[in-house]
Amino acid sequence: MRGRTFGERYLEMGRSKYAMPFAVTLVATIAIIFSRCARYLPLIASTTLGPLVAGLYFIIFPLNPYKNIFATSLSGISDTYVESNPAARELIALLRSRRAKWYCLKVAMAICPGLTVLTLALASVWNAIGLSWQPSYPWQDLSWTPCGIFLFAVGCQGVEWIMLVRWARRQWEPTQGARAPETGYRKT
Repeated sequence: MRGRTFGERYLEMGRSKYAMPFAVTLVATIAIIFSRCARYLPLIASTTLGPLVAGLYFIIFPLNPYKNIFATSLSGISDTYVESNPAARELIALLRSRRAKWYCLKVAMAICPGLTVLTLALASVWNAIGLSWQPSYPWQDLSWTPCGIFLFAVGCQGVEWIMLVRWARRQWEPTQGARAPETGYRKT
């Protein structure tokens, strides 16, 4: 592992055989917890808007493998290092590209139907799902919906990150003559 570049190690994390099952288990756990709600509006709105919010996050703030806690503090990679390395700039440009943003949106749209069906199925197992507006609890739908959107957005962000990293790994090839970023480990 020491001979690999930082960019390669970052992309390798997304290919790990444990990353995707962990992320999917997190989303399924959130679906199990949230399916206790017995209302259609919060269930459908949360499972639809949660993945879209996570995808929107990656569209507005593109993934940058060199701007996170692992790169800056643990590996000691600085902004000047990234600016001077053509391969690092190419990877960042790929993750900021229009193709990467469309891919994020496609992944978010692909997650929505399956997550909605899973959550509605779990909710129907727990209890009968109601569609009517209850006057005794007028804000019940409005209180469950933002909470569900936030929880599903956080959970789906992991799945979308892994899918985006796997996509970038397939797309990214450093140009001829450009050295890939160094290991990132501090030399002792």
